[in-house]
Amino acid sequence: MNAILGKAFLSYPPVCRVLSLLLSQGHSTKFEIGSQLGFMDEAGFTSFPQNIWVQAYEESTSDGEKKTLRTDTEGSSDKYARMICGWLESIGWVNKTPKTVIETIGSKKYTCVIKSAFEITAEGMMNYHTALASKLPKIVYREMLASKAPNANYLRMRRSLILEYLSSQEQHSVDEIRTFLASKEIDEKLSTIEDDITGLINIGIDIEYDGKSCKLKDKIEKLVPYGQTIVKETTDSVVIKDRARLKLHNISHKYLTLIDYAFSGKTKCTEFEIYTIDLLVNELSFNAFHLGGTRKPDGIFYEDNQGVIIDNKAYSKGFTITRGMADEMTRYIQENNDRNPERNKNQWWLNFDKKVNHFNFVFISSLFKGNIEHMLNNIKQSTGVDGCVLTAENLLYFADAIKGGAMSKHEFMDEFGAGCEIKCKKYYV
Repeated sequence: MNAILGKAFLSYPPVCRVLSLLLSQGHSTKFEIGSQLGFMDEAGFTSFPQNIWVQAYEESTSDGEKKTLRTDTEGSSDKYARMICGWLESIGWVNKTPKTVIETIGSKKYTCVIKSAFEITAEGMMNYHTALASKLPKIVYREMLASKAPNANYLRMRRSLILEYLSSQEQHSVDEIRTFLASKEIDEKLSTIEDDITGLINIGIDIEYDGKSCKLKDKIEKLVPYGQTIVKETTDSVVIKDRARLKLHNISHKYLTLIDYAFSGKTKCTEFEIYTIDLLVNELSFNAFHLGGTRKPDGIFYEDNQGVIIDNKAYSKGFTITRGMADEMTRYIQENNDRNPERNKNQWWLNFDKKVNHFNFVFISSLFKGNIEHMLNNIKQSTGVDGCVLTAENLLYFADAIKGGAMSKHEFMDEFGAGCEIKCKKYYV
């Protein structure tokens, strides 16, 4: 029975991807596997950043919060990694073994035991290598080529055409793939095709890729060709994401999902908050905390003596600062100014370092509508603190400029007192 199950598992690309990751990186948590599983630049393949999870777990003060983090806090790719490892554990190819991890965020170091961690067994290694040698065909269905992303049907068609073109198993340049897609009335930039190839590799399809050309080494079965071209939607989120993809050269394209989340409405609010902090911590090395929950801002970050209070707003058709939202931000700022535990017993402001003495605030969203500057000024008049608004797109541009050395972190921090929408001028012609 195990032999039959094993052969079935090995024909499923994500299983091969998980085995490959366990073989190459050894003992791994579900987060370490999930972060490299799927099309990471789109919603539907999400991974909760391990260091942010560990920070939240170690900073939590109640058993209830810790239980929620253990049982309910994971991305879709993390959950998928855990599920696949469960299958492989049932046939003896993987062992579930808790792993002690050490994570550093800013000046703080956290040590935590993560129970959902896995190791490949000798039997798993042997069977994986046997499958590679025998060139066992991979079964690929359309649904595997995109999940919950906007334009999912279009993405599936485009990626299935890439696999169709590569099925000759000859070496092809990315530019040749682009020309082939153009012959099918699909006009895409090279950067988009490059991200597609990376995503196909990350779902477990064996593609030899050096950044310029690639060669499919798997035989693909069950992938039904599309009879007609699916027209690409041109919603705000799709247009902005395509525009941003061309300009981002220094940060991981996985953060393009911030644009999906910003336009998601209420369905991906938490992911929007978490990925914002992930970007600030893991790409830019800021001190940052995801807070969220009752009577707390969504997050904070700081550098030296400058700190910023973050309110993420996921709105599909643009965001206007209402009186209620302005009052909520005003309350956060006043709590931070007063620092009186009687005013708010959770004392979220203690996450700022003691040396931080200059503060600003920011609303981060998809697009902005209405009299934004008037509402920002009202908050300033009530608190004495300046703030701004920032689109997810411009957050990515600022991050890319900082990571590439075109802007310093202190220059970035100085932007937050502008009293208006801030834009990364270095990325606008």
